[in-house]
Amino acid sequence: MAFLRKGTGVVLPATEESAGEALKVLNLGKVIAVPTDILYGFACDACSREAVSRIYEIKGRKDTSPLAICVGDVSNIQCFAATDHLPETLLDSLLPGPVTVVLR
Repeated sequence: MAFLRKGTGVVLPATEESAGEALKVLNLGKVIAVPTDILYGFACDACSREAVSRIYEIKGRKDTSPLAICVGDVSNIQCFAATDHLPETLLDSLLPGPVTVVLR
């Protein structure tokens, strides 16, 4: 993980120290940039309406557009989306993995 320190234009390396700094920023309801396989993405606390709104603002998207979320465990998905229409073992068979599941 790496993130850009505000106003510095510096990407911090993936160290325990920078991860701790990123966590502090996330806990303050801020947005960070994180590298993925193909690009840098934005991350925030998905439970912070202010932070999620900021991501929409940064991306120039309407708040009706979907955003990807990452969860620590497949069972956490139901906190953010309806899953009762899915076969019981589907999410466990797909995740973790190189897929994005689009849910309401």
